[in-house]
Amino acid sequence: MSYQKIIKNLSPSEKIQLMEELWDEIRSDNEYSTPAWHGDVLKERDEALSNGEIGNRDWKIAKEDIRNSLS
Repeated sequence: MSYQKIIKNLSPSEKIQLMEELWDEIRSDNEYSTPAWHGDVLKERDEALSNGEIGNRDWKIAKEDIRNSLS
């Protein structure tokens, strides 16, 4: 059975629990580290938000916009 089929059969709370366990596993993996550029991008975006250069949006609207841009 594929992972997709297994995941589709999970309840929302089980899916969240699975995500948390996956992230814990990734974080504890000594072979994985966040790339340096990622911290730089986050810092730049935080500064741009603080300076009013960019704003934030509701996550539901942002997801819808992303989906629309991909189709």
